[in-house]
Amino acid sequence: MFDKERFTTLKQLWSILKPYWNGEKKSEAWRLLSVVILFLITFSIINAFKTFIPKWMINALAAHNGKLFYQFLLLGVVGLSISIPLEALLHYFIDKLGVCWRRWFNMNLLIRYFQNKAYYNMGLYSDVDNPDQRLAEDLNDFTQSSVQLFARIGTSVFTLITFSGVLWSISPWLVLSVIFYATVGNFVIVMIMRFLVKVNFLNIRYQADYRYNLVHVRDNIESIAFYKGENHEGSLLRRSFHILIENFFRLIKIKRNIMFASKAYLLFGVIFPYIILAPRILSGQAPIGLLVQAIEVFSVILIDLSIIIEQFPDISTYAAKIQRLAKFVTGLEAKPAETTPLISYNQDGEFSFKNVTVETPDLKKTLVKNLDLAIKPGVKLIIRGPSGCGKSSLLRAVAGLWCAGKGEIITPDMQGVMFLPQRPYMLLGSLREQLIYPNLASDISKEELYNILHEVNLTDLPKRVGGFDTVLKWADVLSLGEQQRIMFVRLFLNNPKYAILDESTSALDEDNEVIVYSKLQQSNISYVSVGHRSSLLKFHDQELLLDLEHGWRVLPVAKSL
Repeated sequence: MFDKERFTTLKQLWSILKPYWNGEKKSEAWRLLSVVILFLITFSIINAFKTFIPKWMINALAAHNGKLFYQFLLLGVVGLSISIPLEALLHYFIDKLGVCWRRWFNMNLLIRYFQNKAYYNMGLYSDVDNPDQRLAEDLNDFTQSSVQLFARIGTSVFTLITFSGVLWSISPWLVLSVIFYATVGNFVIVMIMRFLVKVNFLNIRYQADYRYNLVHVRDNIESIAFYKGENHEGSLLRRSFHILIENFFRLIKIKRNIMFASKAYLLFGVIFPYIILAPRILSGQAPIGLLVQAIEVFSVILIDLSIIIEQFPDISTYAAKIQRLAKFVTGLEAKPAETTPLISYNQDGEFSFKNVTVETPDLKKTLVKNLDLAIKPGVKLIIRGPSGCGKSSLLRAVAGLWCAGKGEIITPDMQGVMFLPQRPYMLLGSLREQLIYPNLASDISKEELYNILHEVNLTDLPKRVGGFDTVLKWADVLSLGEQQRIMFVRLFLNNPKYAILDESTSALDEDNEVIVYSKLQQSNISYVSVGHRSSLLKFHDQELLLDLEHGWRVLPVAKSL
């Protein structure tokens, strides 16, 4: 009976294969594949022909015919000389096909990964883990394994066709015996191997989990040191590694059993040519060279008929890669369930909330309830309330990141809105790029950059790091307070119509907070802030107070002081 899981894996494989082989790059793909097939056919024919050379040479030696022996020896050298470059070119085109496929697949997935915030929604609405590994490692392994597996199967098919003809010409009984023996042997060994797919899948998952835990420690070394969290983190890593090793032990036990069965299968298989041809040779009806050729051809056919056994460990890993990659591709389309109530959005006016209720993406908690608020142009609003009351979640709803809930949010054109999160985004690039992001094509002069840095109290930064063209790991080099001030530099340089600040000065001392907010207040930028500090009130006109019971109220700042 066909296993449902295998059928699902085949459907996943088809869904992954189809876009490249039936898409805009299909001409390139099929052209390369055709070249590979042509080389496979040519190579199998030459290999079949080469089995005759030892036969003829041994027969010439048995007949003590030196002249004939050296003629066949020369023919063998010519055959080898032709097959060597053919094999090299065959592997080159196989590798080229894999690289071209990976290039297209990777670019296609990267485009989709960043479309419609798929990378963000994947974390909210799917259970895809370690997307970085799936893109960097699983995708590469899949494309390379696919072309290698196809080449191996193709080689086996064409070799079987050519070599079976050779073996049939020697003895039809040899062909029937190798088919019967391979069928029984394959069935027995596949029964032993059937658990390998699941164990390999778990192995990939546990490897990724262990690596993720190590990266988590690396990214939080200072916090762990401050909290003296070594015991906890060490315990988590040891537990993760223990799970990984236990699965490894299961894996090597299965491989041990497979090794016993497959070695016995191949070793005992080679006795058939001796049994079938011995009577003819002993009676003088066939030359000894025929047995040599039969053994070689029989062994090759036996191995090709045993491709499932030979490739099963790789196929099981390949199946795991298919499942992980297919899950990633599916995760790119992750979105709220159809039954999830959604907030409606309209970019046609000023900021306003019409009876807006904000839910967590899993609908397990209501954060803000029935908010009805219009923010008039020029009004500077601060959102305050106890931790966990939904302040930052309300901003996520405004940005369209969390849309579970009800009501309507009206915004201006979001191209004119700039968000400043509490944890700044430090891109991989130069200091200049950090400052002018996201408008990286800007031609702002160094003088302007120096002036704006001076206004946020970062005058010495270019000199300290080696100039505006210096490329460093900025998240590690700069303090969180410096990173937050760089966010304000970006804000002032880009000068959007609106700014939304989510505790964007939480790491600043009071003096620097006054500096950046004073400049912001003097600009023509309308802004909404989330903050805890009462010192921020003086930079705002209205205060939206939220509480943990979903209540809200709006007060003029003067009344709340």
